Amino acid sequence: MRGTSTIRNTTKKPIQILRVVVSCRCGDVQLRQGELLPGETTELSVSWDLRGRSGETKETLAILYVLDDDEQQFLSVGLRANVISSPG
Repeated sequence: MRGTSTIRNTTKKPIQILRVVVSCRCGDVQLRQGELLPGETTELSVSWDLRGRSGETKETLAILYVLDDDEQQFLSVGLRANVISSPG
């Protein structure tokens, strides 16, 4: 499964995105831009390998960032899919 999402800086300060990770080895993320000025957006692409899974499955995507040279913070985003296998 692949998907994209837009990340927008809704603050009045620059944000430096340090890292984006998925809670399992079955996922891969790509981020187009690491620094976002106020109001700017960037695209986040996620690939999630669901082979061998069935039913509801969940993982977490964590975005580690720094807001205007402050302490590191993170945003946690839930990924959820209902995998339906096709008949043989």
